[in-house]
Amino acid sequence: MKRSTPVLFLIVLAMTIFLTGSCSLGSHTAARKFSIVDRSSGRLLASYAMAPGARLPARIDSYDADQKLLRTYELEYDGGGRLSRSIVTTNVVSRPPLTAETSYTYSDVRDASGRLIQTDQYSSAGEKVETFYGYDETGQPRGVVERNGRSLVLKDFPQ
Repeated sequence: MKRSTPVLFLIVLAMTIFLTGSCSLGSHTAARKFSIVDRSSGRLLASYAMAPGARLPARIDSYDADQKLLRTYELEYDGGGRLSRSIVTTNVVSRPPLTAETSYTYSDVRDASGRLIQTDQYSSAGEKVETFYGYDETGQPRGVVERNGRSLVLKDFPQ
């Protein structure tokens, strides 16, 4: 099973902001809008919009090398801030845009102390991503392991 495209793009988006250090703030009135620009070439890589009061992107646009709109991600979240629905539209020059919609549900497991120790994400496309949370002896988060059926990703929290 593979990781869903919107989730991968969100990870790439966050890494791009971190690595390029380029993120320009747009309008404050409706949705907050941001652009990610390559510093060396000035080329627009992506843009995204956050709904008023939201801390997660509601729409992400990615662009090709000619700065033409390549893909649009429309994202919705549940009350806990987890991705619940994504609509991905891919613009192809030679034919009408292709649209794919995916819904997500979650299952959480907690230990006797109430700490989250596992989350399973299920997609309407039949994919499953398992996330395991580890804690030290004082109950502080120590790491996260994510398994998507093909690979493991370990995220360690330094002390």
